[in-house]
Amino acid sequence: MLLKQDFTTVFLICSDGGYRGINVTYQHKKSGEPLVMVDGPLIGGIGAVNTVIFTADGPRSTTPGSSGFFATYARLHGTADPGAALHDRGEMV
Repeated sequence: MLLKQDFTTVFLICSDGGYRGINVTYQHKKSGEPLVMVDGPLIGGIGAVNTVIFTADGPRSTTPGSSGFFATYARLHGTADPGAALHDRGEMV
């Protein structure tokens, strides 16, 4: 039963089991990043995985909301540095 497995185990079961992709829920978005190839520095800069597509070259991460996030930030704040942010483990980054 998948519900009793950790994220990495479920990820590998899906990857090896013929699934085309998966959507990663909030609590696992950081856990998924080391398991995928990230498409581009903007998506990689978010540091989290939203959608994973399993390809012949390996799992690839897409974050469909990233373009909207960056566009909205640029519209509201231009090129201003966002400053420090609180990481999900309570560390400043």
